[in-house]
Amino acid sequence: MASTGIINATNLNFYVDVSGTMKKVANTQNAQLTLNNDMNDATSKDSAGWSKNSPGKRSWEMSGDALYQQDAASATYWMGEEVFTAMNARTLTLVYFSTSATGDEQYSGSGYFTNLDMTAGTEDNSTISWGFTGDGALTKDTVS
Repeated sequence: MASTGIINATNLNFYVDVSGTMKKVANTQNAQLTLNNDMNDATSKDSAGWSKNSPGKRSWEMSGDALYQQDAASATYWMGEEVFTAMNARTLTLVYFSTSATGDEQYSGSGYFTNLDMTAGTEDNSTISWGFTGDGALTKDTVS
């Protein structure tokens, strides 16, 4: 059933497609989707000293962080160390930014993991954070 009202951020997550199955990154604490629209300078002598712009290339990125867990891959979750594997192999990966609730909107596209940070403070939970850059269009559809 589609969500209504303000979406609880706990329900909006970063998912990875694994052989046609959406798997949520385990222990995610934050997930972010960023869309960019580069602007081309269209200023001329006819613009009366004002900057003018026209839309150029579009791009998108996703990022997130999670508590780091070293377990074997599961049917439900994608583990943090799998980010390393995909990044190290330069694997084109299909990802989703979604609640996974049927009827809700979701964003998806393919791209590459571009950075990976692992943090281990003294007597603290270890964490992992990643960056992901889209390769081509980001699509918006409905979770079925």
